[in-house]
Amino acid sequence: RTISVNQAWEELWGLTLAQVEGYNVLEDRQLEAKGVLSLLKQAFVGIPTFIPAVEYDPNETLPGKSRYEDSIRWVSAVAYPLKDDAGQVQEVVLVHDDITARRNAE
Repeated sequence: RTISVNQAWEELWGLTLAQVEGYNVLEDRQLEAKGVLSLLKQAFVGIPTFIPAVEYDPNETLPGKSRYEDSIRWVSAVAYPLKDDAGQVQEVVLVHDDITARRNAE
């Protein structure tokens, strides 16, 4: 589950943390269809990973929640685990890089 987001994330997706309550990234069919879910899962087993750029629409996964009419964004990301002293994954941090403007210019 998503436990924390920052203002940049809210601006990127047009969503708030309260709006994604119950969302589980590991069950996101859109990420699976785009072929990046398996990469993201690596962070959950303790391996930092790079997620290549994909076009993602939060309104496909969470219909009608984004405040943006055009909510589609091109993003790449880095996912890395936060481990406890015993080496067990406690959380995973996902940092997005919004490359929408660059992709649209191309």
